[in-house]
Amino acid sequence: MVGTIQDITERKQAEKELQRLNHDLKTIQRMQQALVRANNETELLTTVCRFLVDHGGFRLAWVG
Repeated sequence: MVGTIQDITERKQAEKELQRLNHDLKTIQRMQQALVRANNETELLTTVCRFLVDHGGFRLAWVG
């Protein structure tokens, strides 16, 4: 029986970091879209807070 062992710890960590960065970039893109599309400040802040809670991983978002 012949076999090989390869440590893929670094690769898995790099993949996880890449996923986190992609998520962060998507969040930033959504915030930019909200900024462009908002008709007023209240709408912008509501949209941003809603997105941060729904997709950003936050339990609560408030801007005051």
